[in-house]
Amino acid sequence: MAPDAKSVLKHYLQRERDALLWKLEGLSERDARWPMTPTGTNLLGLVKHVASVELGYLGEVFGRPSDEPLPWFDDGAEANADMWATPEQSITWVVDFYHRVWQHSDSTVDALDLDAPGVVPWWPPERRDVTLQQILVHVIAETATHAGHADIVREQIDRRAGMRPGDSNLPDRDAVWWTDYVDRLRRMADAMDHDDRVVSATRTIDAPAEAIFELIADPSQQPRWDGNDNLAHADAGQRVHGVGDVFRMVLTGERAAVRENHVVEFEEQRRIAWMPAEPGGRPIGQLWRWELRPDGAGRTTVTHTYDWTRLTDENRIPRARSTTTEKLLASIDRLATLVSGVE
Repeated sequence: MAPDAKSVLKHYLQRERDALLWKLEGLSERDARWPMTPTGTNLLGLVKHVASVELGYLGEVFGRPSDEPLPWFDDGAEANADMWATPEQSITWVVDFYHRVWQHSDSTVDALDLDAPGVVPWWPPERRDVTLQQILVHVIAETATHAGHADIVREQIDRRAGMRPGDSNLPDRDAVWWTDYVDRLRRMADAMDHDDRVVSATRTIDAPAEAIFELIADPSQQPRWDGNDNLAHADAGQRVHGVGDVFRMVLTGERAAVRENHVVEFEEQRRIAWMPAEPGGRPIGQLWRWELRPDGAGRTTVTHTYDWTRLTDENRIPRARSTTTEKLLASIDRLATLVSGVE
């Protein structure tokens, strides 16, 4: 027999409650409160807000006010005070508060019929008259919306994502797959907005990723494979090991200009990217990226990207435009030759 309408609504409300509360699991007080957006969205504040809103809709609206004080909704309260927790309002305090709200709300739902009338005093007069069914749907939508916010915020904190405990609703893939997936989306997005400012080339090389990566991460080896013929010399001992490293490179040409290359992306044997700068200066606006994906059997798919979407110096743009897919592919081809041991 199909469940009755009230049971269905209660089921979906509880599902979204649980999903929202799950996002606090395992977090420190600091991480639960940390603002993760320009407007200050934080996980503990989201739960406090949703609990407060639910208490109003499934309490006061139907003449069943709670004894819970909500000073953050009082006249004269600080703006947005329901969206963050005070030092006294710990994770445990907020969770317990939400559980008490559930009890009060559920008693309202159990006591009334779905067509029971209510009044929402904070809505416009023409919409204030409501039914329990309408408000249940509204609270489910409210909770689901903020559960979605919480999912994104939690992923930004520690990369944990998913719909509910035991059901991530995401493809079961490892960290390397997700890194490649996100990088591919970034490349496609960049290409749509600046289709002539992001150039890339890809080729599969018959060599393991670690051997190829060593030739890229060691600046002294880079002039050997540079398909643009821009690089003249780099001192030994500058092997890159992480984001924040800086290596110096002497360029070709009569001036023998020097560039300090700031490493902005790094994953050993998988990805490296740097942005050149004048000595002592800020990056000019170009980014060089290498991505390696082992394909098994000692083969590696190599993608080389030149991204100059941040370049604003008009005098450098003609040179930037001269870096083509063919030149990037020439670098990959030279790498393939070097790693094979045949020059």
